[in-house]
Amino acid sequence: MASAHEKSPFLKMAYITINENALRSFYDYDFFLVLEGSIRILKDQETYFLGKDDVFLFEPGFTYQVSSAGNNVVLSLIMDSGFFKRGHSLQTGHFICNSSVDHARDYQPLRQLLTQSAYIYFGKEDILDLNLTSQAYRLLYYLNAYHYEDLTKEQPLPLENPKYQERMTAILTYIHENYNSSITLQAAADALHLSVPYLSAFFRQNMKENFNTYVNHIRLKYAVEELIYPDF
Repeated sequence: MASAHEKSPFLKMAYITINENALRSFYDYDFFLVLEGSIRILKDQETYFLGKDDVFLFEPGFTYQVSSAGNNVVLSLIMDSGFFKRGHSLQTGHFICNSSVDHARDYQPLRQLLTQSAYIYFGKEDILDLNLTSQAYRLLYYLNAYHYEDLTKEQPLPLENPKYQERMTAILTYIHENYNSSITLQAAADALHLSVPYLSAFFRQNMKENFNTYVNHIRLKYAVEELIYPDF
């Protein structure tokens, strides 16, 4: 049975609990599916809080700080990095897989693929290796189709262009006027007549942080001001 696991694109699967603050570097791709509780992940000075059913993909070559945000159970699926290179060159793009902040994609099919893979992995079927390999290709196909961003494609232009300065001003105005309501990337995109992927990329490129992080900062800023200046 162990030899079948070793031959599979899935190098290892395990149910784990995050109970300490640790730096983790990865040589392969590791999916986290949070089954219970919550965890905290820090990458490139950005902090993500993952709750129940959230999915996150750790990519090789990066260092992440992973810690507990409460009691938790996480399904970890480690896949061979060489397997991911099939179909395209990862040097020209990357996978977007973080359901805690990415609201432009439906993560339910990905959750199903991960749980199905775990069911096969921990099962006792005679054709385990064949089933796992087939499942790995399904997972890779889905990631390539719906979670891969080709960085060679045209990106939003910087703010030197007056047109894009006006667009950035409109985005920031929308946030400051609506911070007290339930702002989502989808709602902002609809209001500003932009696509969700474009708005997300445009905002990150020009503000150097993602849309949701900025909205949370603005909410905190106004909350602090209201405490300090309650009569204004």
